[in-house]
Amino acid sequence: MFVIRPVKVSDTQNFIDLVIMMHAGITSLPKDIDILNSKIENSVNAFLTDLWAPNDETYLFVLENIESKSLGGVCGIYSKTGVEQPVYHYTIEEEVHLNGTVKLPIQKILIAKSYTKGPSENCSLFLHPRYRRDGLGKLLSLSRLLFMASNRKRFDDIIIANLRGVFKKNGKSIFWEEIGRHFLDVEYETLQQRILEDPELIPALLPKHPIYLSLLSDELRSIIGQPHKNSAPALNMLMNEGFTFSNKIDPFDGGPAATAFIDQVNFIKHSDVAEVSSIKSESKTDEKVVVCNNRTDFRATYAHINPSVDGKTHISRKVARALEVDVGDTIRYSSLNRGANNG
Repeated sequence: MFVIRPVKVSDTQNFIDLVIMMHAGITSLPKDIDILNSKIENSVNAFLTDLWAPNDETYLFVLENIESKSLGGVCGIYSKTGVEQPVYHYTIEEEVHLNGTVKLPIQKILIAKSYTKGPSENCSLFLHPRYRRDGLGKLLSLSRLLFMASNRKRFDDIIIANLRGVFKKNGKSIFWEEIGRHFLDVEYETLQQRILEDPELIPALLPKHPIYLSLLSDELRSIIGQPHKNSAPALNMLMNEGFTFSNKIDPFDGGPAATAFIDQVNFIKHSDVAEVSSIKSESKTDEKVVVCNNRTDFRATYAHINPSVDGKTHISRKVARALEVDVGDTIRYSSLNRGANNG
């Protein structure tokens, strides 16, 4: 059985081992030991602190096999973006050229922009290839939504998700090679390390004037705002939950950004809260849900439970152990069968 829970200091080495496996596109978890240690420490403190508003906290979760105690994946949430440093991106806009005699085409352009004190962000999703089965990736991603629902005051009204852009089989970013490399002639991975060392380098790497898409190669135009093939399922899941495309893309790999009002996300809007009235050997329902303990010391897993009656429900012993709950405790759950058409 698998559970999603907050990362612990004791997970540090296993957590780092997972991060080392990641591709360069997950920039929120750099392959820097000191930075990773700091992120784990900050996450542990965020879960322990009683907060009434978001203020640049990072919440990191791991997927744990309860029996073997091994870690199979990670995911995270930024409570608020652009607090310490501005967040940079390109917006895709349209420019109209007027002429009284000739009909001129509308030009799509990229404009470099930034913001401060922005929305919350889903981040750092990675699942070990060995665990890419049985819906564990979906559990990893959706569990974060239940944590936000159970701890609403810790997050902004808007949530964004930035997805990795398209890379070639040789690991090169198509977007970076054709655009960004003109401003700094280094490999994409080297770029990420430079930015870690000097975040103020970012605005120097972005053009001061619009980039006309019509002047770019056909290959690049076709992948701007498109997700990497490994990120496409995650994007589809977000769209089914009510996220929509923004006109923003990553300034270095061209990946898309999806956004939603937290309270309008289907998985959150249709989640139910119930008191555990009894714990039995197994449930007799076929409805599969993601269920959590509805606490800050978060734990979530898959379960088969009956819809609540008068605000109460039954759970199995396995689920009770996974969530570390008992009779009288409160749980929150949301059905996997609810999608965009149910909102």
